[in-house]
Amino acid sequence: MSIVYTSSSLLIMDNAKVDLSRRQTVYTLYGMSFREFLSYEGIATLDAITFDDLLSNHVRHAMRITKEVKIAPLFEAYFEHGYYPFYRESIEDFPIRLRETISVVIENDLPAVENVSFETIQKVKRLLMIISERVPFEPNMSELWSLLATNNELGLRMLYALDKAQILGLLTSKPKNYKYLYKPDKIFLGNPNLMHVLCPRVDKGNERETFFYSQVRVSNEIKYPKKGDFYVNDKYLFEAGGRRKTFEQIKDIPNSFLAVDDTEVGHDSRIPLWMFGLLY
Repeated sequence: MSIVYTSSSLLIMDNAKVDLSRRQTVYTLYGMSFREFLSYEGIATLDAITFDDLLSNHVRHAMRITKEVKIAPLFEAYFEHGYYPFYRESIEDFPIRLRETISVVIENDLPAVENVSFETIQKVKRLLMIISERVPFEPNMSELWSLLATNNELGLRMLYALDKAQILGLLTSKPKNYKYLYKPDKIFLGNPNLMHVLCPRVDKGNERETFFYSQVRVSNEIKYPKKGDFYVNDKYLFEAGGRRKTFEQIKDIPNSFLAVDDTEVGHDSRIPLWMFGLLY
């Protein structure tokens, strides 16, 4: 007999893996990619493309897709509400429901897997508020822990729990390891939809980086580089920006690319940002 089951809590599912070891296969269901959003809206049914195929053949794929689909307005809609399918139930209520989902993770799911007090839960909320005001956040950890009146160990546990729950995305210069917690080099919100309901003001540059991170991390390893924005699969360097973005910051570096917004079809090493939403 095969049983398929779901849980709304990624934290609890992750904590329970040991109980059913060798008896289950766990699959993490991420939010909708831009590709899945287009399908969900009945606009286009596209096959996912691999990361290497995207780098090599992005012009051909983009020309084929943009003949049928007007990308720009759909991409903006995806930023605002396309990551979570329940937006279809009510666009007007979507921000409220998403905030409620975040509250459930912090108030119910986190205490189920971590030994946290009411005071710690309030600190997690405060932490999320601080990060939301500054994302992407390049943290000064001592300053952050001082604002939260907490210590390094508890503070890192809070950050990594929110990363597991996909509310935050932690970018590190080393491979991420949940057993050995170390300082993240950059902190994002988990996806652009969270930016639109939590951030007082959505910065376009930050939104682009958040989108790239949320889409590429699903099936690729991303690290924080010395130059540029993202180092993918220990081989490719990326800068994300608008259509006027240049290679100035990453010039002369092999395997470097630009992920450019406000562009339907790229060329050479300039890849339209929206195309990184076709990876899953």
